[in-house]
Amino acid sequence: MRGIVSTIVIFVLAAIIFIVALWFLLSKAFPNILYQLEKLLGIIKPTPIESAIMCSIARCKYGCNSFRVKDIKWEEHDSSGRKIIVSCWERFCSGTTPDVYTQEDKICEKMPVIITLKNQQVISVDHLYEVTEGKTTEILSLNDYSLLNGLRGGGDGYTIVAKDEYIVSHGDPSGCRISGVYGGRGVVLWTRCYSSIEIKEGKFSIKTYPSERLLGFLGPLWYKVVIESV
Repeated sequence: MRGIVSTIVIFVLAAIIFIVALWFLLSKAFPNILYQLEKLLGIIKPTPIESAIMCSIARCKYGCNSFRVKDIKWEEHDSSGRKIIVSCWERFCSGTTPDVYTQEDKICEKMPVIITLKNQQVISVDHLYEVTEGKTTEILSLNDYSLLNGLRGGGDGYTIVAKDEYIVSHGDPSGCRISGVYGGRGVVLWTRCYSSIEIKEGKFSIKTYPSERLLGFLGPLWYKVVIESV
């Protein structure tokens, strides 16, 4: 009897180790497949503001006709407090005028995504994979938005910017390299970024600014995503 129990225990432990190892290998080799699987299983469920951020990035990166834009939806409350489903494409692409387009069907900083939060919500870089696709993604908190005009990224990736006054709590900190042009000269700032933040309730606009490629089509493209209270 003891031999059977020992065999079962060994088998269960081996199965657990195999599943964990397989999950780890999938996360490294096929991160997008794993992300979609975790979404399907409910392990990852983007908050409404995370979905709104992805909407803003996707319009600017892929264009309004992209399936990614058409797939992004989130729950919000209307003025009467009734829960509604917001479609990125229907509300922030459909029926827009030509003057808001940066090029072709892409909408960037000329028309923000607007969202109203009835409670505090988390923004985590791990939940934005659908549009960031594993590129370096950081959350930067600033006191002074006047620094944004000259802000440039350190490479190919995304920087999400929110004022300190909007943030209720911070996740794990990390150093991030932000360069900019201030006072007519280029400077490099080493500042503190975060893997996640919790943002307070309120009405916010989200704009995505694409940077210029330094080497034409070959250079890195960096996106600055700015969250502002409205």
